[in-house]
Amino acid sequence: MELRTGTAAWQQPIPTEITRGTLAADERCDVAVIGSGLSGALAAFHLARDGADVVILDKRPLSTGSTSVSTALIQYDLDVPMVELIPTLGLADAQAVYRTTRGALDDMRAMIEENEFACDFVQRPGLYLARKADDVLHLKHEAIAREQIGIEAKFLDSSQLHDQYRIERPGAIHSSVSYEMDPRKLAVGLLSAAVALGARIYDRTTLTSGNVPASSLSTIDGHRVEAEHVVFATGYESVERFPELRELCSLKTTYALATQPLPRQDLWPERALLWEMADPYFYARTTPDDRIMIGGEDDDVLDPGEREKRLPAKARRLIERLEETAGIRGATIDRSWAATFAETEDGLPIIGTRDDASRCYFNLGFGGNGILFGLIGAQIIRDRISGRHNPAARLFGFSRFARRGCSELSTDDATARQPAHR
Repeated sequence: MELRTGTAAWQQPIPTEITRGTLAADERCDVAVIGSGLSGALAAFHLARDGADVVILDKRPLSTGSTSVSTALIQYDLDVPMVELIPTLGLADAQAVYRTTRGALDDMRAMIEENEFACDFVQRPGLYLARKADDVLHLKHEAIAREQIGIEAKFLDSSQLHDQYRIERPGAIHSSVSYEMDPRKLAVGLLSAAVALGARIYDRTTLTSGNVPASSLSTIDGHRVEAEHVVFATGYESVERFPELRELCSLKTTYALATQPLPRQDLWPERALLWEMADPYFYARTTPDDRIMIGGEDDDVLDPGEREKRLPAKARRLIERLEETAGIRGATIDRSWAATFAETEDGLPIIGTRDDASRCYFNLGFGGNGILFGLIGAQIIRDRISGRHNPAARLFGFSRFARRGCSELSTDDATARQPAHR
């Protein structure tokens, strides 16, 4: 699958002394993690720290798939607001999902600080912006719903938004805790830590095609990896390897760009993370060298040639939306790119096992919160393998599709049947 088109923001390779190489002999391990992007790195780190013998496999060089095109806005906000999740999941589960993602922000910070991962991790306020006046009442209800379960969320009207952030929108939900980072640096830090704990990495190692059993993996070079458990953290490409996932998600293309550096005084106050309530949506953040990274304008085009043709117009439109929202004029595009993106109907990831492969796990951060979902998935899968109870498992697993009649896929996870809470 062609994951990206154009020139991504995180372009230069990160120097690393991680020991790795193409698999040249058979291997045995407790857990094989397929994918060295952030979701795979998070899973490998959590499993290795828990005492598992881990092997990491990737057909590409380290962290050069979707992680290399992520814009890395780390927010608890989901693509689907809580008030819209309630009819689908029920009140208790919708609240539990938001508590889980908000709690994962704290877990992310604790993990990065405890292990001193150098990844340009900075706390910013977050603004979930109304696109039009009709959105205001919806955002007010959403802010109240979040506040009722202890999440810090405050509605700002248009004048407050302008006075505090110079943003021109009818209103917004203000969240005090969001983060930005360099996703490649975090992935490399996690992989380095996993290797220090005994994990082995084999990149540029391609598995044979097919829906393989969890206990045995084969490479195209004829080598085998025997594993007690396998974690697939292959993101959007998982849909190719496991066609049955296609009924659970839809693939799209999202567009993004990074500007040339701007004068610091031209950037909006506090450099808040911006995310607009719109279809197609718009989001923006700043970078440590005073660029603005912008994304959105999603469409259903997946052909690499066609989306490359659309990229210049999409990038111009994103610049226009930046000017409309933050009043920034004269920003010039330094690089732009388009990337494959997947989302589920409820905006949640796919984490856990299917009933026909109880030792085969998926950590698929589908949706706009892929990095945070990757952390939640790593925690759930670690706990499942070690036999510990994780109340969030049922919220993000295959069983939710079966409960709603969306799929015949289910899970053999016999863990908690109660809402998650923090």
